[in-house]
Amino acid sequence: AETPSSRPLPRDQVSLGEDRIEKSTRTLTQWALVGALSTPCLTTSSVLTDAEKNEIRATLKPGDVLLRNRNGYPLWNLYEHAQFGSSDYNHSALYIGNGRIIEAGPGRGTAEKSLDGFLHCNQAAVLRPRWRSDEQRDAALTYARSKIGTPYDPYFNHTNENELYCSELVYHALRQGSQPLDVPVHHVLGAEKVGPDAFLHSPDIDVVWSKEAHFKDHMASHWMGYGLVGSAAAAGAAMGGGIGAAVGAVGGLVASALLQLHDERTARS
Repeated sequence: AETPSSRPLPRDQVSLGEDRIEKSTRTLTQWALVGALSTPCLTTSSVLTDAEKNEIRATLKPGDVLLRNRNGYPLWNLYEHAQFGSSDYNHSALYIGNGRIIEAGPGRGTAEKSLDGFLHCNQAAVLRPRWRSDEQRDAALTYARSKIGTPYDPYFNHTNENELYCSELVYHALRQGSQPLDVPVHHVLGAEKVGPDAFLHSPDIDVVWSKEAHFKDHMASHWMGYGLVGSAAAAGAAMGGGIGAAVGAVGGLVASALLQLHDERTARS
């Protein structure tokens, strides 16, 4: 006789199980990618001053687009530069008023957050869309709110709104209404991508405040981190050859990361 454990599962249960495995595998892959790209590296760039943050707060209006760059994560800058063709700024969000923003990022996906957390960065810019009407601006804010809870997309798939990355969320918000705002799209290997820098090149968006960011300056700002890794690798090589060099390089990376994290915590306090 056929026992319950030997009976084949119904097709819908098999499909559900396969979907869960695929989703779990994808989630683990995403976190592995995000974790690798989020390795900090010591930077010489200074964070926004309190005066600069106050200027931004005084400038902002609901519907404005915020850009920022955090120089402590060079692998993110390189990854976004490869994906979007530029990464002077590496994150974007939509300001909704009362010191609140909506952004799409790792962890919580699309979420409403405090402006103060967003402004913990090295460079930032405030952009003001030329809304065709108040109704279009309100439609953009409504769209962003409707996407709260949407998972993050670290692969930057611009055509799938079931998962969103930062500038994709802002892009779709600006495209609401019968006369969508014009934002240039970057093409990479046949795929459409929209990075944070794209909003700087839109004829329908004005820059109203900025502390300019430049990709080359970001990468050059890590010279202390690079030097620390190189010195540790050289010292390791002198003591243990190739293996010693590898161990020294890893030690240098860890030391650079810890120093950068310490600097960030100090800047927040």
